Amino acid sequence: IGIKVFFDLMTEPDAKNPEIIVAHIDQGGVAVPELDVYAPHRNPDAKITLHKYRLHVARMLAYSEGSFDVKGIMATPWYKKAHEAIDIEAEIAAAQIDTDDLSPLEMYHRMDLNGLKDRAPG
Repeated sequence: IGIKVFFDLMTEPDAKNPEIIVAHIDQGGVAVPELDVYAPHRNPDAKITLHKYRLHVARMLAYSEGSFDVKGIMATPWYKKAHEAIDIEAEIAAAQIDTDDLSPLEMYHRMDLNGLKDRAPG
């Protein structure tokens, strides 16, 4: 359904040998594609953007539970839940690689299943 939870798994032609189809695993886990939004110390506008994002997530949580009265949302459990969820996103974002300036071949790290198990045990 297109939701990248902690990672994204898809099949696609191999970047070096398009004759074969491979599993492709990509980083995920964040809703905001600009990783600097999660790092206000690097981006002065991030604090405002992050606050607006928390308010948005809190409203969506409230709506999902049938509450459409979102006045004073910052004093609700939904805002606290939104804050906690976005803190987790920020931790994930801090571990991610900014791939904007990388070519597909720079991101090419083909490995077999045993190699994947070594890199990501558990």
